[in-house]
Amino acid sequence: NILVDTGDDDTLVISPIDFHKVWHFSKMPVWMRVRDLAQLKNSVSATASDQWRFLKEYTRESPSFKTPLKEFAGQVNKKASQLWGVHLRSRTKRCIVESSEFSVRKTSGGSLYYRKIYSEDQIREIVWQYDTERLSSQRIILKETVKELVSILTLSTHEGIHPKFLIKESRFAGLGKSLIRTFIRSRAMRSWIAARGLLVRGIKTPVSFALIEDKRLGLLKRTLLISAFIEDAYELNDYVLERFGTTKNHRDAFKERFIGALAQRLRELHSKGIYHADLKSNNILVTEPDVNSWDFYFIDLDRVCFTRKLSFEQRANNLAQVNASTADCISPADRLKFFRIYSEGTPQRLQRKRYFKRIVEIGRQKNTRPY
Repeated sequence: NILVDTGDDDTLVISPIDFHKVWHFSKMPVWMRVRDLAQLKNSVSATASDQWRFLKEYTRESPSFKTPLKEFAGQVNKKASQLWGVHLRSRTKRCIVESSEFSVRKTSGGSLYYRKIYSEDQIREIVWQYDTERLSSQRIILKETVKELVSILTLSTHEGIHPKFLIKESRFAGLGKSLIRTFIRSRAMRSWIAARGLLVRGIKTPVSFALIEDKRLGLLKRTLLISAFIEDAYELNDYVLERFGTTKNHRDAFKERFIGALAQRLRELHSKGIYHADLKSNNILVTEPDVNSWDFYFIDLDRVCFTRKLSFEQRANNLAQVNASTADCISPADRLKFFRIYSEGTPQRLQRKRYFKRIVEIGRQKNTRPY
């Protein structure tokens, strides 16, 4: 809502717009100044030194402004953090309401939540092909249990384009489980919301296109979660075994870069207040878009929660899960290097011995091999 025009002689002309929320005061309260500047901070990319210079100029040009600069900057930063949290929660919840990006259809037979990139008819077509192509080459079953079925469906279209979808089906046999999942969010619904939450926070996960909840006599009988299928992706441990399983040189530069990239991604996940309660290596997908670069996708999101700050126990549990589920071709020295990069510039660096001890304890408690 601020337009900037350089003009013909490079003179800056700054013009505010959208005045439907403008108020006039003879003397503006400090809390209003703080809120305005916090919103501006969240919407402009600037370094910490530039932000400080901005606030210094702002207060210098306001002779009646008495709040000390350091205190004022702290108030702006705190308010900006609060507003950003509200913004992220609001954007996350858009996937369960009618919005510019998502649509919701509810009937007596169930509910449909979907991204508007596809129409409702297209989603129904995907579900129809899923239900009718069980034994054809168009559908590959990855996992099947009494409760869950995971498949890859290659969609047949008239345009000659054949997109692939990962479809996770959950079934609820028995009155008790149907009742519970009718009144408590299903795993599919939690995954649907969490996937949106990760994406709005800048963390990669396969894009979820639709969630279908089928009901019978008002009780939930089946859910279908339709997501993008990531081509050429490995589960983390499979990737490690493929790349480093026969490598004895623990100083290998390629391995060091990979460990650094993974540590930085996990640090980013935690710094953004995201806790994945089931962060085993098979829930982290790895792709190589270019030489010496990696993308990490987090999956199985039904136990993901968003918080302001992770506790010591949450961080330690995630680190223990990754540690215990990664093969021993990643040496103890590699693992120490991983933690050093993960904790770089954070208070966790000073607690490394406490973390190491707790990681081993968790591995033993859960009867997993503590590599």
